[in-house]
Amino acid sequence: MQIVEYLLAMAPYMAAALPFVLLFRLVARRRMRRRGLCESPLREVGVVLFLLFLVGLISQTVLPQIVIGADGTLELVRQRPGCHINLIPFRQFADVMRAADPMYAAINIAGNIVMFMPIGFCVPLLWREFPLWRTALVGAGFSLGVEVLQYPQGRSSDIDDLILNTLGVMAGYGLWRLFVYLFPKAAAHFRVRTA
Repeated sequence: MQIVEYLLAMAPYMAAALPFVLLFRLVARRRMRRRGLCESPLREVGVVLFLLFLVGLISQTVLPQIVIGADGTLELVRQRPGCHINLIPFRQFADVMRAADPMYAAINIAGNIVMFMPIGFCVPLLWREFPLWRTALVGAGFSLGVEVLQYPQGRSSDIDDLILNTLGVMAGYGLWRLFVYLFPKAAAHFRVRTA
């Protein structure tokens, strides 16, 4: 249920970003054509959806949360004071596993993994067939950026989130490898080719 709430919270940001993403892709496609490259409509849809996903992910992890107040005005959600930086690996895992609500532990751990799986899947599918270590490095860099940008907003920054996010990227990479193995012709439609 909480995953659906996150998706619904991402939707307005993704909708607002859609015209800008489409404009960006229009410019990118023209540049590609000038260089003698082309792409299938399927790849274009994949790139647009992935960019919108990144906007949604940033909206839930980096941007300040905004809610509609009781009087109909927009209010900025103030994060609780005392947020911290955890640089000790696996400390949050232990804290979450001791939580009274086992569902919270499952959502926290699975959520941090699942929300970064599209990066591990889409980067090698849509751009370059990086090896696992390089794809993991791209995802870890994105996750590190999120963690650094969260702290000034009063949110906690945690190395365990970085670890889980990177594991999610690696799991997404594994799914990409499986997809390429099972559906090589379909995977080829996502590649840029010469005109």
